[in-house]
Amino acid sequence: MHYNILFCGEPMSGKTAFIERRITGNFKRDHAPKEERKTRMYDFYTNYGWMYLNLLEEDKPREDVDGLVYMINSRKPTEEYEKLLEMKVNTIVCTSMVDQKENRMACQAIRHNRY
Repeated sequence: MHYNILFCGEPMSGKTAFIERRITGNFKRDHAPKEERKTRMYDFYTNYGWMYLNLLEEDKPREDVDGLVYMINSRKPTEEYEKLLEMKVNTIVCTSMVDQKENRMACQAIRHNRY
């Protein structure tokens, strides 16, 4: 099964670090943001057979993908987050640095969307 998964969201929210850790197993604390965006392949075996993911990284969400991972690092939802709720694509919202008290998002601020 082949799927296109788009990682997008706020700057410095951990998109590249998350993808790199999935693929290489390493986490780089000294990551520097890059302008270059590329599609990374991530293959793994499940009980249902092989899964082939194309992991794309962009700044803005779009609907022509199979799934969307929206990364945020702010305490309250942004305007773009509100627009996600209207999109017709399965979406996961991830917050980074949640171990830091000032970055925790209130549970009431998170709304769910499933298409």
